[in-house]
Amino acid sequence: MKIKKIIKFYQIFFSTFSFSSIKLSEIIGENVVKRQLPKNYKIKDAKYFLHEAVTKIPKTSLLEGEKLIITSEGILIKNSKIVKESFSGKKFDSKNYVSNLYWSKNIKKINEKNIVSLFTVWSDNYYHWFTECIPKIILFSTSHDVSKYVFIFPINHDKPFIKSTLKILDISYQFFTENEFVVCDKIKFITLTAPIGNFRPKIQRDLSDILKNKISIENNTPKKKVYISRSNASKRFITNEKELLPILKKYNYQIVHLEKLSLEEQIKLIHDTYILIGLHGAGLTNMMFLQPQTKVIEIRLEGDIHMNLFYSLAQSLKVNYYYLLAKGDSKDIHECNIHVNVSEFEELLINNEISV
Repeated sequence: MKIKKIIKFYQIFFSTFSFSSIKLSEIIGENVVKRQLPKNYKIKDAKYFLHEAVTKIPKTSLLEGEKLIITSEGILIKNSKIVKESFSGKKFDSKNYVSNLYWSKNIKKINEKNIVSLFTVWSDNYYHWFTECIPKIILFSTSHDVSKYVFIFPINHDKPFIKSTLKILDISYQFFTENEFVVCDKIKFITLTAPIGNFRPKIQRDLSDILKNKISIENNTPKKKVYISRSNASKRFITNEKELLPILKKYNYQIVHLEKLSLEEQIKLIHDTYILIGLHGAGLTNMMFLQPQTKVIEIRLEGDIHMNLFYSLAQSLKVNYYYLLAKGDSKDIHECNIHVNVSEFEELLINNEISV
């Protein structure tokens, strides 16, 4: 068995070996993002926001190379060595990564010359797709004609919202399976436009405008107030949402389950919304489609000072950010369910009615 592994390793090594080096060029330079405090900021909540007031965004680069391997985690391999610039943050066993990959996966060769990889290990998720993957396409399109390229994704990206986005943007794409890694004669790779949970404001606003323009949305005055429900979710839902529903109806909020809507329907709905409320979760990513100077209210876990991604996103979009802290049944933001203080919730809605 060990001999077979060694033989396969060197077969792949020599079939993908290239003397050429990787070309690395800067697309956009470093930037410093300054953020305002939330509109309903309280001094006692300083620990949640002050450390996010100023953030340095590193440069974004374009990598170009020959005989490169791209894995389903979005990692590039050149001559059996991991290309460090392709690493997007997930912990893994780098020491044995390449040898295990060569042994357990099959080679998929793509003969197309204009191949682009921009997915990340998490970009099959709605939030990560729109805040990590699509910004790369927007940035890439500023200097390249995307119609001349094929974008590759692992099969876990074969999801309706992903294919709908690519269709709206007229992007050609190919999937590869979990049992494969891709070898391309030539490939272009784009690093993150910003660290995860941070954003380049212009790119995020351009992204929103481009998608809206592609589906012919006009900039009418928004008329709706929308609450995003996660009651159909298996986790990370509001345990006492039934107590909130009469209050939401009292103030004429539309209660929606976004998973029941197509991407185009979601974009149109949120574009016509001037107050958006939701629990911390992928659904709040749709604030991207709010118009500037509208409002978003995030219900977030009390005690968690790190998950400020929607606060940061709102700032990038010039959307007014409000928050409501709520107790959870766990300290794990990715697993816990939330109990909302009903009186605090209604008070926040009343205050926003007054300030509209």
